Amino acid sequence: MQQYQRHIPILKALSDETRLKIVHMLAWKSMHVNQLLECFNITQPTLSYHMKILSEADLVHSERHASHVLYSINPLTLNLVNELCTTLLEGRELTEQDKCNKLFTLYRNI
Repeated sequence: MQQYQRHIPILKALSDETRLKIVHMLAWKSMHVNQLLECFNITQPTLSYHMKILSEADLVHSERHASHVLYSINPLTLNLVNELCTTLLEGRELTEQDKCNKLFTLYRNI
């Protein structure tokens, strides 16, 4: 099930409400740490913790500008999530025999 391995850290990072909100905000525009802190009732160390998880999942990029850090979304990683969801939804349009054939092909390598 190698093709799912790359999605696991991304989905785990997105499974937290605060991190999901952060990604949603950054999808609209890049933001400095202070801007993000203003939007949440959390401390700077808590925000750093969330940003570390999002960065490790490659969902966000950080760029240092003097004493500020600017965070932006990584559209390539969001596209991976989109592709996964599209693939999952495509299964709904297949006939039962097609589904069985695809699942058999997918899981025979386990």
